[in-house]
Amino acid sequence: MSKVNDTGLHYDAVIVGLGKTGLSCFRYLSNQGLNVAITDSREEPPELLELRAEFESASVYLGQINEQVLLASDQIILSPGVSLDDKSIKLSIENNIPVFGDIELFCQKAQAPIIAVSGSNGKSTVTTIVAEMTRLAGLKTYVGGNIGIPALDLLSDSSPDLYVLELSSFQLETTYSLNAHASVVLNVSPDHMDRYSSLKDYANTKKRIYSGQGLMVLNKDEEYIHSIMDSKRDTIYFSLGAPEGENFGLINHNNEVWLSQGNEKIINKNQLKIKGEHNISNALAAMALAGAVNVPTN
Repeated sequence: MSKVNDTGLHYDAVIVGLGKTGLSCFRYLSNQGLNVAITDSREEPPELLELRAEFESASVYLGQINEQVLLASDQIILSPGVSLDDKSIKLSIENNIPVFGDIELFCQKAQAPIIAVSGSNGKSTVTTIVAEMTRLAGLKTYVGGNIGIPALDLLSDSSPDLYVLELSSFQLETTYSLNAHASVVLNVSPDHMDRYSSLKDYANTKKRIYSGQGLMVLNKDEEYIHSIMDSKRDTIYFSLGAPEGENFGLINHNNEVWLSQGNEKIINKNQLKIKGEHNISNALAAMALAGAVNVPTN
């Protein structure tokens, strides 16, 4: 049911937070024929000039998150930089207005498989490697999310073979329908502690990437995996130790270190273009993810 407040306002959707993601959301929803408004606590948020140039008559409320506008909306799309704990957002939720982010909108519409990547460190590197591996294998792969192109902008072309999304904890907070073909949390270390009450709270948000029934890729060297492991789910591990079974790791052969799947050598550590132990781990994670869509790892 449409929500009309005492001011007579009504919007099909209100976006909270402008910037790159907010502009992408406004464009996407407007192109769906919806009556959309945007509100931001900043007087001059990023992308404001771009929004005005593209949508001259856009309804924009600046200087504070406008509660009247939120309460006059059928749904609220939250930009990643705005917390669910914001008092205006809490009020909207109390009034039964759905609140979600751009990744949730994307997941509802995407027709191709999704590989999803998160982690405190290395997620851009892994996202880029997976994209290159799948493209070299002939897949039409689109990359976006927290890196490069906002996710909704990827939907302008309806015929990709694969999406590779980098997802931050902020984006995962407001995503409910993600069912990735394969997903990974690379690592969890103290980050954004101004937003989360504890490291456990932060890790639990990261774990949302494993919702759905796709392949779980887990870093065996990380403590967080003990609270994630699910014997009913397809799971593959990567580690800087020796791999067991079909998992990914390192083996020594003739005094040289090889990245391997099980006993099968894939690439010599010294042949990697990216250097450092952390990037060995990133490469192993990328191989596991690419293998999930049948891309050769060698």
